[in-house]
Amino acid sequence: MMKGRTAVVTGAGGGLGRAYALELGRRGANVLVNDLSDEATTRVAQEIVAAGGRAETNTDNVVDSPEAIIASARHAFSRENAGIQLDPYIHIIRTYIHTYIHNTSSECI
Repeated sequence: MMKGRTAVVTGAGGGLGRAYALELGRRGANVLVNDLSDEATTRVAQEIVAAGGRAETNTDNVVDSPEAIIASARHAFSRENAGIQLDPYIHIIRTYIHTYIHNTSSECI
């Protein structure tokens, strides 16, 4: 179903992100496991690979470096996604993240 497609899952070191990454790997996607914790990303990527999937890790911060995360996915899985252009989506995601963070008060966190 997802064979040959690449999924970038941020926050994949635990919780729902981990669950999404494992499920996408199970369905055949190449998964870039992103989280701030190198230990957590490595553990989740190893689980995906052990189950027969393909995964790479990345610890860039999604707020500061969304482009680096996508570049990492492109580099890791370039044969499968040679012609895909994601830059407009990255701009939208980055704008949303910055807007959300800057408009969220510390009382809400």
